[in-house]
Amino acid sequence: MKHVIMCGGSGSRFWPLSTSKMPKQFLKLIGNKSLLRLTVDRLLNISSIENIFLVTSKKYEDLIKSEIPEISEENILYEPSARNTTAAIYYALKTIKSKNNSSVVGVYPADHYIKSEQDFVASVKEAHDLVTKYKERVYTLGIKPNYPSTSYGYIQCDADNENSYKVAQFCEKPDLNTAKKMIELGSYVWNSGMFFFDIQTMLNEINLFVPEMEPLFGGVDIEDFNQIENIWNQIPKISIDYAVMEKTQKAFCIKLDCGWTDLGTWVSLYDLLDKDKDGNVFNGNVFSHKASNNLAIAKNSNIGIVGLDNIAVVEYDNQILVINLSDSESVRKIINQLSDSDK
Repeated sequence: MKHVIMCGGSGSRFWPLSTSKMPKQFLKLIGNKSLLRLTVDRLLNISSIENIFLVTSKKYEDLIKSEIPEISEENILYEPSARNTTAAIYYALKTIKSKNNSSVVGVYPADHYIKSEQDFVASVKEAHDLVTKYKERVYTLGIKPNYPSTSYGYIQCDADNENSYKVAQFCEKPDLNTAKKMIELGSYVWNSGMFFFDIQTMLNEINLFVPEMEPLFGGVDIEDFNQIENIWNQIPKISIDYAVMEKTQKAFCIKLDCGWTDLGTWVSLYDLLDKDKDGNVFNGNVFSHKASNNLAIAKNSNIGIVGLDNIAVVEYDNQILVINLSDSESVRKIINQLSDSDK
């Protein structure tokens, strides 16, 4: 089995800690390992490093080699620019297929926290076995929800089918009332963004739903970065969810309960970390009075919080973010207002 980790994103919602020079996947948000290192280590429980591939930006070359020094250069695929997940996955599959014509492939984001690695490994092995048996199916891991989250997309599952479920539909991030109804119905799971498939099946589905891809890659030497660069900006900029998973009739879901968190926002990090008696999570020189349920990270300065609830204050490298934790998704709205020198 081949494993593809997508690790080229900028992680803008974790500004100011995450920047274009040091994006989220290289940060040590949980313990003393970066999110990328944690992702690779999870897969090393079931795979050799030779079967792990990274898709990332050329500007992160030094960071990759520092974090994952044992990976071969030929297993690091550099994207000329960010073109979303369909481009990243297609590039990886074409590379793998050029080396091994028949493979089961798993695709993973690099920014997940998983508490029970044992349950995760068991589900990946199950996915491998199911794809081997049903080559025309595309499987995804659906996380059993334990609260009505408005930060995750959802998957509606149909009838049980040999330890997996036919996917009825993929759903956008809902509002709170809709999320509550989804939880009550019991047929919805969180979309983890992890996918498993026979390599030719996914290539066929992408070719079907994004017909521009195959001709672009047709005459390209996949190992020549300059040739990839020549076609890259012509590739449609679209996620694999929109391009394929929401349209295909081949989607199946394996339900998983493993203490999973998509570390995409400050509130997701707050939810994960241990809190004091007032529900606060403080890191660095933080002082508070009559404050509860807050997240504060001070890297270089002192932070004082008085009489506030449900806010985050993050100070790093002369940058300060102050947000309502409930509106963590909106951090990206201010990124466009920052000049390149401020990032």
